[in-house]
Amino acid sequence: MAKTIRVHLFADPIDFDQTKEYASERLRVAAEAYRLRRGEGVEFEFTASSEPDYPERAFDLLLFDYGGIGIAGGGVLQEHTTLKLLQHAEEHPSRTYVLVSAFTRQAAVEFAADAGQEIPANVHLDVEEFFRDFAEGRIVLV
Repeated sequence: MAKTIRVHLFADPIDFDQTKEYASERLRVAAEAYRLRRGEGVEFEFTASSEPDYPERAFDLLLFDYGGIGIAGGGVLQEHTTLKLLQHAEEHPSRTYVLVSAFTRQAAVEFAADAGQEIPANVHLDVEEFFRDFAEGRIVLV
């Protein structure tokens, strides 16, 4: 019996459909790699939104991409949204958060430093590294 991991993508509206497609494909590849390396199945229950509704959602893994909004001139919105997400991660250490893009990662690191905060341990800064480590069993979800 395959275990189910609840995944939610929270992404800015800039290229939302493209980000959703990318995340869906990464989850498909991760599930296959997990099955091949671990000999057991995993299913991802996937939802996505460009609205900051993640606090009300039940999820094990949150994929976060809010880099495009900063490029489009929404720096204040990007900063506020990113810091709120980092606070949420700190308050929910049993959940896993992954930053999807390089722009999101760079912004999160800078905003956290400017605010005198550290990136919580349950926030992964590199999406590719996260999925590789998950498939190889170095990261356990649920």
